[in-house]
Amino acid sequence: MATLDTATKKAKRAASRTGAHLNMARQEALNGARGVAGDLREVAEDNVNEARRYGRDKANEAYDSATSALDRGFSDLEGIVRRNPIASLATALAIGFVLGARR
Repeated sequence: MATLDTATKKAKRAASRTGAHLNMARQEALNGARGVAGDLREVAEDNVNEARRYGRDKANEAYDSATSALDRGFSDLEGIVRRNPIASLATALAIGFVLGARR
């Protein structure tokens, strides 16, 4: 009977040590997963911020391009009016009549 008790105690100690080792391994795996999740979050935040900067830069470029095109259009229109004031006046009157007739 003494050998059975000794064997049982040894088995319990081995099981306890195995449980402790498994608990430590679980904790290390959990800490590693948290570290990886933190790294992935940083990468995702960096990507989002980069996308924002890229979008903002492209929007500014589009705004500048549109503003420049409008300025050129107004400048061209002003040049046409200065070169042909009578034709410009006639065109404006015709447009006015057409828009007025629609009402």
